[in-house]
Parts: sequence; structure tokens; C-alpha cells
Amino acid sequence: MGFTSDKQRRFVMSHIKGRIGIQVSSKDRALLENLKEKPQISNYEETLLAVMEARKVPKSTKQLAKDANMEWQTADKYLNKLEKSGFIKSIKTTGKTMWQIKE
Repeated sequence: MGFTSDKQRRFVMSHIKGRIGIQVSSKDRALLENLKEKPQISNYEETLLAVMEARKVPKSTKQLAKDANMEWQTADKYLNKLEKSGFIKSIKTTGKTMWQIKE
């Protein structure tokens, strides 16, 4: 996936917010229209981000997989990719990993 700039991250998150019905600021709307290098994001990543953005509370891999209607292993793979790209962060707790969107 390889996002190289904060603008690309903002682009994706603005797209996700619009997808789930959250108002997008005029500044971010302009970014959606004008960003020259539009980042590519998989449907799995987009779905996981949308689920996380809609809830705003840390969730486990198992909870996110269930909410996103995907297998645990698939969710785990794409959550790790999203973390490496700087979209989300993991919170290690006893026996499980919780995930949340980076602010």
C-alpha cells in the first residue's frame, strides 16, 4: 500500500468518512478532488477503517473481523498493513490486541 504523505492518509480517511456518512470538511473535500497521486487501498482495508471510524472505540481483531464480516486471519493481515501504513495503532492487553484509528 505504501502511503508516502499525510495528504494521502487524509485522503483515505476523508473517503472513509464520506462512505459511512460522516460530514467531510471543505478542506478535506478539496483534497479529495485535487490530490494528484490518489492512494490505492484494498476493499478489506477500507471496510476495516469504516468499521473503526464508525465506532471510535478500540476493538479486538476478533470483534473487527465479525463487524466487517471477514475471517479473523484476513482481518489480522490487513490490520497489520494498516498499522504499518500509519492509519491505526495497536494496543496490547492481556491476551489480545486492540486496534484504533490514529488521531
